Amino acid sequence: MDNAGETIPAFSLTFKTPWYSLTSHVKQWAGIQRELKKEIGPLHPLFHFHPVAFAKCGQNDSIIVALNDGRFAFVHLVWNGHVDHRPT
Repeated sequence: MDNAGETIPAFSLTFKTPWYSLTSHVKQWAGIQRELKKEIGPLHPLFHFHPVAFAKCGQNDSIIVALNDGRFAFVHLVWNGHVDHRPT
């Protein structure tokens, strides 16, 4: 899966350490976005909201995503490379 047509959402937010914006980390964002697409399958509650990562925690694999309805969500990636059939 590629990230064609997607861009990193830019918000006027200030992040407290260890969180940071992905806007200046384009290569990292691309990898995170690919993994996000792998992990969020049709049964995941975020699937139909087309999440796009924009912030990451520097201490773990947690990210904040923008949803296509204007909301945000906190997601912890597990980096297993496949759809999470039982999201929590």
